[in-house]
Amino acid sequence: MGQTQVADAAGIAPPGRGRAATAAAYGVACAAHLIVAGLVIGGLTLIVFGWATIVQPVIGLVLLGVAAQLRPRLGTLASDWPTLSRGQAPALFTLLDAVADEVGERRVDAVRITSDFAVRASAYGVRRYRVLDIGLPLWVTSRPEQRVAALAQELAYFGGDVRRGTLVGTALTSLNGGMELAAPRAEAPAGIWTAARGTPHADEMSEATRDFKKRGRIVNYVLWIPQLVMKGLTRALLRLTVPAARYAEFRADAEAARIASTPAVVALLRHRRSADSVCTETHRLAVATRTFGRGEAVRNAERDFWTKVADHAAALPDRAPDDPADTDADDPRVARLSRDTGEPATVTLGAAEADAVESELEEARRQVARKIIQECVLG
Repeated sequence: MGQTQVADAAGIAPPGRGRAATAAAYGVACAAHLIVAGLVIGGLTLIVFGWATIVQPVIGLVLLGVAAQLRPRLGTLASDWPTLSRGQAPALFTLLDAVADEVGERRVDAVRITSDFAVRASAYGVRRYRVLDIGLPLWVTSRPEQRVAALAQELAYFGGDVRRGTLVGTALTSLNGGMELAAPRAEAPAGIWTAARGTPHADEMSEATRDFKKRGRIVNYVLWIPQLVMKGLTRALLRLTVPAARYAEFRADAEAARIASTPAVVALLRHRRSADSVCTETHRLAVATRTFGRGEAVRNAERDFWTKVADHAAALPDRAPDDPADTDADDPRVARLSRDTGEPATVTLGAAEADAVESELEEARRQVARKIIQECVLG
């Protein structure tokens, strides 16, 4: 069954108003990119044709500098987290390829192992290679069928989410860069640069301080309009893409239910509610190990770190797979899936395959545990 058919069968096809909003979002994204292109063209024109003057090339350089700040960020694979290629994790990529083929999306080119309680796909580079971030707090506390559901859900969502597409996604990064550039400059607290009485050149220092603050206020006034434009375009993009994002979310759930089974997706959605508890326990273990561990004890803690996290998650009261939580009624995604009897999973992760994947992730697990313990940082 194709992606659109799955979404339509679930009753979640976007309405006409949603499609119109998405089309308007594409228009706003194009406008944002045209602003950057206009700055580049205008800057180059002033530099090339105004070379005989002094002011025009300077203005052109300023425009090019602003365009550089507003440029679309294409992303990079470079990261502090362990990154796996196909040759390093053949079993994992076999699973990923099977899920991607079932979803009908492009295969993943690289995998990063992080400390997030999430599985998140992104694109990088001019050719938009795909990288999948697998967060160990979610991975190690999920059952094999839930892991397949998480992979299918994320790959389907990434392929259908307008906000993470090339046109709208890069427009949002450009606008964020513009808001950062035009952000108002904070003024120094009153009296911080006030010279004490009797200090040499106290009057000159006070006058210089007043001039500096005055120029700062002028800059803030000048940047107020560009900042307002950037904020307006960003809010317009986010609001116009709400229907498409909601549609992509439900479609991803339907795809994941088709690939990993409906019970697996429902269990995954319930399990995501334990994110705060799992992340809190992960941070507690890291602090305890860093505070009280020494030498061999730290190395043993790195090896057993994720086992302890998984044991904590298994003991949580909402982990019973057949006992719906009271909050299911407030979750439209769970409620929608619960009405579907579902079909058998098309992609499964057997015991042998799961052991092979875990063996490939063993070194990455230790590296991430070491980083969390040393820096007490979670994604």
